[in-house]
Amino acid sequence: MLAAWMGAAAFGVYSLAWAWVAVLATLAGLGLPGTSVRFIAKYEAEKDVSALRGLLKFCRNATAVAACGIMVLAAVVVYVAATDPRYRDALLLSFTAIPALALLNLDAATARGFGWMALSVLAEQIARPVLLILIAGALFITMQSPRAEHFVLACSAAYALAAFGQYRVVRRRAQSRIPAGESSRHQRVWLAASAGILLLNGAQV
Repeated sequence: MLAAWMGAAAFGVYSLAWAWVAVLATLAGLGLPGTSVRFIAKYEAEKDVSALRGLLKFCRNATAVAACGIMVLAAVVVYVAATDPRYRDALLLSFTAIPALALLNLDAATARGFGWMALSVLAEQIARPVLLILIAGALFITMQSPRAEHFVLACSAAYALAAFGQYRVVRRRAQSRIPAGESSRHQRVWLAASAGILLLNGAQV
């Protein structure tokens, strides 16, 4: 549908931009989604609520910081190095979705760790594509000749809305399982596990 709406040339620009977003958002996750699945299940089995609380806070904060840093660095590189304004503008706009995609992946992993399998795929596989079609369709109807940049913004908005919705649902369900209290942190253990996962994910990408 997007290809039909924007045409072959614009769709090529759009596809390149989102390929880079997928790569950079995966790296921005620092391997923490895989670590979350592994240690949430472990701490749940051991009834270690304090470590579970600390893990969730650490993974979210580290992912947000890494994603924002990669977003800024990538934007600077593209702004300096890109010569074609079509690709430059689309890439710069698409990079705004890197934090949303990285956090969406993390929350999906959190849901898998708790055993909420339907919730772990709902945002990425259903909500985001539906939102993208609705927003892009509205652009196609209301604008005379939308460009690739407009559809890139539509996709960024779809990712942001899906990530926010998933975060609210996952957070509410997690709070029902984890009472308030102090957090214990084992950053070295979590980062050591994440390093191997990041290496694997980076190689796959």
